[in-house]
Amino acid sequence: MDPPKDTYAKLLRLLEGKDFFVITTNVDHQFQRAGFPKGRLFYTQGDYGLWQCSEPCHQATYDNYETVKAMVEQQRDLRVPSELVPYCPVCGKPMSMNLRADNTFVEDEGWYAAAARYTDFMRAHLLGRVLYLELGVGGNTPVFHSMRTKGKSTRNAIKRQISEGSHTWICCKIKMLNKCQREFAPIVQVR
Repeated sequence: MDPPKDTYAKLLRLLEGKDFFVITTNVDHQFQRAGFPKGRLFYTQGDYGLWQCSEPCHQATYDNYETVKAMVEQQRDLRVPSELVPYCPVCGKPMSMNLRADNTFVEDEGWYAAAARYTDFMRAHLLGRVLYLELGVGGNTPVFHSMRTKGKSTRNAIKRQISEGSHTWICCKIKMLNKCQREFAPIVQVR
């Protein structure tokens, strides 16, 4: 499903020609679909495109595209044929989506590889000028915002900018992206 607006495309244009990395709680591939390079993405909360054992009995994930496609094509009265219901190839328990919903979330080799790329990016930019944008994050999964505000109430805040030395953090509700883009474009373009 495509996003209702071109927000991801706008963000990609804003980052054009810049060294960047996206750490995201999105699980729906919208960054990749907009053209962001997969090697610059870290999906911390999982991926709708992957199955994992519901137990989980092992730390592996499995691409689910073909199975989900077949489920959609063959469903009748909102039911899928029972032979399409996925089961773990190791223990035989039902498979589930690879989503961080509880303590059964699987962090597989791909997850750790993305985490390492993110860590490498952060290490490479420790001493440079860095702009952190936190966009459209709800109260359940804030990353920079919660780390930088140390628990201060921000319920009514639309955006917040916190600067320390050469690092700048900007938190912005996604529906405010155009306004934030206008306000912060001069910062983003300074490199």
